[in-house]
Amino acid sequence: MRVRREIWALLAVQFLFASNAVIGRLNVLYLGPRLLVLVRILSATGIFLVLGRRFGVQLPKARRDVALLFVCGILGVSLNQTLFLSGLYYSTATNSSIIGTSIPVFAAAIAAASGLERLSATKVCGIALALSGALFLAHIEDFHLGRGTLGDLFFVANSLSYAGYLVLSRRLVQRYGAPTQIVWTFVMGAITILPFGLPGLAVLGSGARLPWWLLLTVGYTIVFATVFPYFLNAFALRRVDSSTAATWIYLQPLIAVALAVPILGEHPSPRTGVAALLIFAGVLLSTRRGAEATVGPPGGEAATP
Repeated sequence: MRVRREIWALLAVQFLFASNAVIGRLNVLYLGPRLLVLVRILSATGIFLVLGRRFGVQLPKARRDVALLFVCGILGVSLNQTLFLSGLYYSTATNSSIIGTSIPVFAAAIAAASGLERLSATKVCGIALALSGALFLAHIEDFHLGRGTLGDLFFVANSLSYAGYLVLSRRLVQRYGAPTQIVWTFVMGAITILPFGLPGLAVLGSGARLPWWLLLTVGYTIVFATVFPYFLNAFALRRVDSSTAATWIYLQPLIAVALAVPILGEHPSPRTGVAALLIFAGVLLSTRRGAEATVGPPGGEAATP
């Protein structure tokens, strides 16, 4: 049986994002989150602008779409990547990938709040279960803002931000196509990251000696963990709904742990396993068939205004 192209795209997205958690952890320890997020977003935006000319990027047709692109730029690029890299600076790649599996749950909650889906009792239970798993991993029962806890809370906020981006960006992808949505989202993200990222340039003037391999890993992060997965995700979102696309996220921990153990020397604890089970169970409950009733025309998408 021939596998649909969007399935291959979603599989590739999970591998590339999972590898980014491991490679990004190496990079952020040397460059810090401010400089790394600035370099990553500005470099990726430049690449997207060059590619956009080839794919015939359109100008937004309505002020409402410009505003929506601005919000997507914040949620899906500047805020999302700042929270992610800040989390990696304080916590681990393993925790990043596990907490990231709560994205489908947050996506379902946001879709319900915006009137795209109805929350059933099953979905509410799934959301509560996944969120409890994420907070359990962050040691919420013995809360204090230690380094690891702060990083894990950054990951929770990152998941919420990216879930909002998934829900909002699908409208733009369907209206303008993936290249236009991606290019303008990154342009907006590049603009909004400047106040946070520019102070990070102080790292380059500190006189610290950076390892030779850092250039290669930063390049990988920009091209293979940013440009490729964003385009592939946007391609898949033209053919599957946002909740389905988000569900694939829970393949990432398997990939990330397989990479983090030999590369970073991370060793997941029993607590990590319990938290992962809670989150996975919540994701399965909240995204399984019959867990929601979609509001809108046939096909699972609300009418685009």
